[in-house]
Amino acid sequence: MTQNPRILIADMTKNKLSLSREDIDILSCSQVLSPSLFLPYDVIIFTAHIPSLSENLVSVKDFINGSGFNPLIGKNNDRLGPRFPDMSFVFSQPKSRNLPPVIITAGNISEPGMIRCDLLVWNAILAAHQKKKILGILYKNQKDVEAMLEDEIKSLLKDVQNKGRN
Repeated sequence: MTQNPRILIADMTKNKLSLSREDIDILSCSQVLSPSLFLPYDVIIFTAHIPSLSENLVSVKDFINGSGFNPLIGKNNDRLGPRFPDMSFVFSQPKSRNLPPVIITAGNISEPGMIRCDLLVWNAILAAHQKKKILGILYKNQKDVEAMLEDEIKSLLKDVQNKGRN
């Protein structure tokens, strides 16, 4: 029997998301998280409330860290991941919905179409260091993202069940 993935939803804007599922963990935060927090999870879904979005929901496609800060600076803990992890293709795209993709930034990068979300960038770097499956969802309305997340989790679990049958 195939085991369901452990899923963490972390909102980077301190909003308390509410889903009807008990098989996932949800937290809201306002800081760079401890790398060990990500260890038990297979999938990390980072969310952030961005009221100025032109769409209700968008998916993070990539990031640029122009902040001068990197959470991986210092002695590497090999138990968590390699010293120089691959940072290309960090974000997976949602399977349940086709959302417009965006690029997020950390630091003062002012390019059209890019959205600043420092905490999401830095925490995604930590999760990518551990080779986790990562999704990034930015939202204008909390109810929209909660409904989308319910659909996405169903889709993720269905994929696992289908792989178990093959």
